Amino acid sequence: MLSQEVQACEYEDVHMMWEMLKKSKTQEAVRSPSHKYLKNTPLRNALS
Repeated sequence: MLSQEVQACEYEDVHMMWEMLKKSKTQEAVRSPSHKYLKNTPLRNALS
């Protein structure tokens, strides 16, 4: 798996970029909730 390869890599900049990528993906998920989540919210149901 890619994460294991990154962990095994000896270059610090690779680790730093991996952490930046993980943080950006986490922030993206927080900003854009999934369709499954929206489907179960009262507001979404009220607008349907």
